[in-house]
Amino acid sequence: MKKLFVAVLLFFTATVSSTEIPPLPEPMTNNAVASLVDADGESIWILSALGLGPGKTWNDTLSSAYLLKLGEKEWQKLPDVPGPAGRLASVAVAVRGKFLVFGGYTVAEDGSEVSIETVHQLDPSQPEWIERAPMPIAADDTVAEVYRERYVYLVSGWHDLGNVNLVQVYDVETDSWVQATPFPGSPVFGHAGGIARNVIVICDGVRIRI
Repeated sequence: MKKLFVAVLLFFTATVSSTEIPPLPEPMTNNAVASLVDADGESIWILSALGLGPGKTWNDTLSSAYLLKLGEKEWQKLPDVPGPAGRLASVAVAVRGKFLVFGGYTVAEDGSEVSIETVHQLDPSQPEWIERAPMPIAADDTVAEVYRERYVYLVSGWHDLGNVNLVQVYDVETDSWVQATPFPGSPVFGHAGGIARNVIVICDGVRIRI
């Protein structure tokens, strides 16, 4: 596989930093993780979906998903994320009180990879997956940023055999997509990013020349 796998750590504010977070029910890496604060500002939910199991082979990609309400002692097992197979390098965000999980890629026995275009939504109060409009171009290892609690920007990433410079924008309100101005730098995967004061900042990443 082309990817390098890293551990993901979640950092919370001082008000909840002393809360013990139980371990996930199964070991995994390259999973999609997001946190959500509910409308009253008192409950925090953490979602972990998809990823790669400890065997780290094509047969160890996961479809499983788990949900934790911060302060509880155990993760809740969710229905498997729908899709053609287990996958990794998906991304997740929280917006308007719901989680969204985008894309990822599958791995075949011969090592070939296929990027997946599916998008699924989950409401922590009614934990079942709802399919949303798929990405116009399937992507994995992208960066997802939420803008104005309505738009999700997916910046660059990987599609099947190479990096893409796409900036795909999902409108939560209309369940539709548009293509924004392409990423101006070298297209990459495995990058990091954030959004502040209406500015998206993208850092580093990996470029592969085919």
